[in-house]
Amino acid sequence: CLICAWRVELGRKPSATVDVESDLELEDHGDGTLVGPIDESEESADDDEQDIVPSSMTGEEETQRSVVEDFETQDMESAEDPVDQLMTLQNRFWQDWTVKPLRCALLEGTMRERLSGERLDMIWAVASTLMESCRGLGRAEQQEIARWLMRTSTEELRAFLPESELPAELAQPERMLVVPSVSTKIQKWQLACRLALRRFRVASAGVRILAPSFGVSPDVFRAASA
Repeated sequence: CLICAWRVELGRKPSATVDVESDLELEDHGDGTLVGPIDESEESADDDEQDIVPSSMTGEEETQRSVVEDFETQDMESAEDPVDQLMTLQNRFWQDWTVKPLRCALLEGTMRERLSGERLDMIWAVASTLMESCRGLGRAEQQEIARWLMRTSTEELRAFLPESELPAELAQPERMLVVPSVSTKIQKWQLACRLALRRFRVASAGVRILAPSFGVSPDVFRAASA
């Protein structure tokens, strides 16, 4: 299984390497990033507005709201098509709080490496199949799994998709399963962050406060907004 393969690779790494990576853990808060340019001099229409993050404006809540509203009626048991099953898993992955560290780490890696296309979709599709296995893991372990997924080739990742979700046609080399796109969810996640940033008169203050609140580093938060 995928978790077993990750544990085997982790066992081969020097302990010093593991320690260093553990020190680089992300803050375990909500998911979020930015889109659009940041205006350092942007003023709020309300002169009394405070540079604070309202309790109802966390990245996780905004992401949960946009995703749940779109997909809450979907039922995995009724999804017979392999792509539909993967899509349902992906929807649940974006809603599950127990795998939030994995999700935040993937968002960080996605923005840093500017992933797109098939590789982006494959990484997130495989990650969505790991919910049950990752629920009992701590933050550091989930973040290490995210790093492992990011450095694993697309073809190797494809081999980890559950066999029950692969159509018989995949026995033919020329037929490949098309995994669901994750772009729409990432765009909604970015929109949630952009709306949160608008609550701040000074964009730099917003970046400093929102980056850890949304679970990504300030550098990634700022770069994603350019």
